[in-house]
Parts: sequence; C-alpha cells; structure tokens
Amino acid sequence: MGYSLGGAVMADLAARDGARALILENTFSSLKEVASTKVSSARTLMTAELDSRSKIGAYHGPLLQTHGDADRVVPIAQAEKLFEAANEPKQFVRIKGGGHSETSNPEYVAALERFIVNLQPSAGRPQLSRGNP
Repeated sequence: MGYSLGGAVMADLAARDGARALILENTFSSLKEVASTKVSSARTLMTAELDSRSKIGAYHGPLLQTHGDADRVVPIAQAEKLFEAANEPKQFVRIKGGGHSETSNPEYVAALERFIVNLQPSAGRPQLSRGNP
C-alpha cells in the first residue's frame, strides 16, 4: 500500500518482485510529469523519474487505486494515466471533493474493505476466518 510518493515506490516493488495485492492512494504516473504541472522546466531539470506508468504493466495482481478529484498536489489526470496502464483486475475509486490528504471517506473505506475481503487466498497461505478461532 502506497500513498502519494510512496505509491511510486510500491508500484515499483510490485512490478519487480510481485505482490499479493496493490493499493495506491493519490499517487502519480510519473514524478517528472506531476512536477511539470507545477514548474514548466521541471521535466528537463529533474533527474529522478519515478515513472510508475512505465512499470505498472509488469504487475499482474489485483489493484485498488483511489484519488481525490480535488487534489491540488497530484492532479487526478496523473492517477488516471497510471490506472490506464495497469493490468486487470483493477478498480479505481474517485473520491468526490477529496484533496491530497482526504481519501478516508466512507466510499473509500467500503471499497478498501471489499477489495481486501475479495482477495482470494494463495496456495499455501492460511485463510483468515471470521468468528471464533
């Protein structure tokens, strides 16, 4: 699970090493692209790329991605580009009126719960059960 800049790190790790599932909150497709929305010369001045969009295609597990449509730090268009590049199964939750730090609304919590509950157990992993142990 990665939020904002941490989303780029988690997308990279999941693409390289695999993951049981991937949850990304208010993250971007590329650090250079998001920086260029703030400063026009950022693309040429920056050395760090953090290009999640070029890497996410190597991840082949379930993805839950959320983003606030009022995020002024990372425009939602960045999240949409990343989501478009991802493989199925994937789900995108747009948080209406959500800013960069405002994704924990009831819609998000419900989507997160459904996502986790619907993960199928992997072979060799113990299943979580509800109720008495």
